[in-house]
Amino acid sequence: MPDRFSQTLARFFLLTLLSALPGFAAAMEPLIGCRIPTNDAVSGLVAGSDNTVIALRPDGRPVIAYFDPPPANLLKLLLCDDRECTSGTTRLIEANAVASSVDLSLVLKPGGEPVLSYYNKLSAPQGARVYVCSDADCSSGASLPLTSGVGFGITTNVSLSPGARPFVTLCDRRNVVDDLVACRCGDSSCTNAQCRVVHDAAPAGLYSDTLWRADDTALIAHVGYSGANVYQCSNADCSSGVNHLVVPPTSGGTGYSAIAARQDGRPLMVFGAFYGSDPLQPAVAMLADCADSNCTTATPRVLDATQRYLRIVRMAMRPNGRAFIVYGEAQGQNSLYFHQCLDRNCSSGRNGIVTAGAEYGHDLAMRDDGVAVVVYRPRNSGKIKLAFCSLPTDLIFFDDFDPR
Repeated sequence: MPDRFSQTLARFFLLTLLSALPGFAAAMEPLIGCRIPTNDAVSGLVAGSDNTVIALRPDGRPVIAYFDPPPANLLKLLLCDDRECTSGTTRLIEANAVASSVDLSLVLKPGGEPVLSYYNKLSAPQGARVYVCSDADCSSGASLPLTSGVGFGITTNVSLSPGARPFVTLCDRRNVVDDLVACRCGDSSCTNAQCRVVHDAAPAGLYSDTLWRADDTALIAHVGYSGANVYQCSNADCSSGVNHLVVPPTSGGTGYSAIAARQDGRPLMVFGAFYGSDPLQPAVAMLADCADSNCTTATPRVLDATQRYLRIVRMAMRPNGRAFIVYGEAQGQNSLYFHQCLDRNCSSGRNGIVTAGAEYGHDLAMRDDGVAVVVYRPRNSGKIKLAFCSLPTDLIFFDDFDPR
């Protein structure tokens, strides 16, 4: 019987020959499946929808930030001991903290120190904050208020520039018309920060997501009634730049953006396109295929044509350069859905279900081995769980093989 190396080598030569056939790599990739362990990452919370976000350490161990809803009113951080999060250490970040399901964000510094951004509508001063842990275990840390005022700082997103300085984008809704604001920390500990309105020409600035390039400039995806936008910062502090309207609005506007770069540097952006006057706003999951590295223009594509009460669209890139996208719904089965892109431009894909019966307030991160880790709250449970979405183990070879 051939050994494992000989089998792999034979498969490689066979796939190399067959890869010349149009669409071969996409056609051979099976549907991704999601596994949900029996253990809970967190239990004993107040039941209901609230923001839960995730980041992964290099070895795949999750770090999870979450709100425990009223009457608890707590913002906490869970540092998992293993990749399945069967145990871990919980840190209290702030007491008397309340936000909506899209106001919390998390990133890890190169040394493993967690950094959180969030909007607190309960404690004075009401507004956005950034919290930087002093070490990888978050044994201590410091919070810095970024904004002050009702509605000033909703839908925060935190990222790290190549210099490891935290960078927070948020929305200013004080004057009803939404504006995009960028806050750049003065150092890696964010002992000070400067916030600027970077786009106020049309209602936008909601649900932002940031992509950093090697030249220390950022692209900020953001949405609103003006459509799906990408703001191109001209320098590291984002003191100036230009906004690109990449997809015009539908009758109900746009929401829940995420952005990531392909291997050639061109971004992909995902978002929800809303329709009609229904207060819950049915929507479809959309993708913007950017034509260049600055996303000055883009081709829109529908990822899932089923209109749902769409909530929170997340995206991460698999090791082969293909995107994996997760989105939820507020009614119906309250399912978490995924879209599996079958090429690097996401010109085609497959839709599937992560799990049914989930609150909206989920997040997504990608392991180095191509396993997508989804954090979510089962409906009416007061729990937080993880789902691990990947190709079948015996076909993982195909996940690393993409000749295009």
